Amino acid sequence: MEAEKYACSARSAELELASEMARFGSLDKKLPGEGFIGGNQRTHWNAQLESLHSSTVTAEARANLLRRDLFDLRKKIIDLGYQVPEGPVVSGSLD
Repeated sequence: MEAEKYACSARSAELELASEMARFGSLDKKLPGEGFIGGNQRTHWNAQLESLHSSTVTAEARANLLRRDLFDLRKKIIDLGYQVPEGPVVSGSLD
């Protein structure tokens, strides 16, 4: 499902930024003095991470709602006596 792919992509981007922030943060602590990451840069990174986190939460919620709706639809179809194939609704790539 495209919504699940988008949610995974959003989570990946969030984790990648958090990883970079941690890596540069640990390097910054090893340098004497104030290091090379300024307060403005840190604030920018934190805002960017919060934005990515918000996008991830929204994307995962949409994917969960679509998954639930699809489950409900499949159940209604089965209750009407029809068979529903397992797996994705559309197979193959749309690229």
